[in-house]
Amino acid sequence: MSRGLLIAGGVLGGGALLALAVRSSAGAGTVAPSVILHSPTEAEEIADWRQKMGLPPNDAPVAAPVAALVAAPVAVPTPALPTAPVAASTPRQRIVLCFGDSLSTGNPPYYKRIKLPGNGLVDGAGFGGNAINQIMNAPASTSKGKPGAVAIMKKVNPTEVVLLAGVNDVANHMVAKRTVGQAVERIQKDLLKAWSQIRDASARVWAVKLTPWFGYPNYFGPKASRPNDFRETTLRVNAWMDQIRGQPGGPDRVIDTRELGDEQYRLKKEYSSGGLHMSGAGQKELARIIERALAAGI
Repeated sequence: MSRGLLIAGGVLGGGALLALAVRSSAGAGTVAPSVILHSPTEAEEIADWRQKMGLPPNDAPVAAPVAALVAAPVAVPTPALPTAPVAASTPRQRIVLCFGDSLSTGNPPYYKRIKLPGNGLVDGAGFGGNAINQIMNAPASTSKGKPGAVAIMKKVNPTEVVLLAGVNDVANHMVAKRTVGQAVERIQKDLLKAWSQIRDASARVWAVKLTPWFGYPNYFGPKASRPNDFRETTLRVNAWMDQIRGQPGGPDRVIDTRELGDEQYRLKKEYSSGGLHMSGAGQKELARIIERALAAGI
């Protein structure tokens, strides 16, 4: 396919226009200089003008420098195309949802006490007595018919989700007489699934470690049947969260709540309401811990 280009040098004295016609093709190119006369004049006038300008006569051969200039490739700048202005993207509003079991059902629950900078919003739901899978998918009857976390996320479209769950899973597996290894493995599997469901909702994952509860008499008191297994299961799950943080399938961040407990991982008296659940002061302190983590960001 050939293409043509006409480059005009401008109007010269005596009414002449110097034009260069350049045509090129895929295999070869030719350049043909020519003089186009406008308003015909006498030959003498033209010859006289050419002499004054230092140009050769019409019938003289083209000088080498001029020929080289004409034959040289002509660079034609490509005009810049106007670009449409790029609309600035509106930052997504930060919305944090907090889900959990009865530890997230205080009056008010901890998440109602959290304040985010700017226009960030925090809300959540607690499902008393529910294990991880029930919180996420099909809450038990104790949830009084509330939709699960997955259904809530679809409606709210959060940017981040805080999940505080697992103590009911530990209890259920111990009561079912599973070994510590079996219990840990099942809890890990359920947490991985829950974190995946959170990511499916385009949200970041904040995993909260199992809170201090080794002072709860039902499972750690003198009459409890497997207190050491309860302790080991809890500590192993918490340690695993740290290990898998930032890894494929793991949480984006892990929030440690050991500040709520003493050296034996029992809720401090000022934060405790029966050894497992938190008092108003405990909920307030939990809110402070999680708010601090959220303020630091992912």
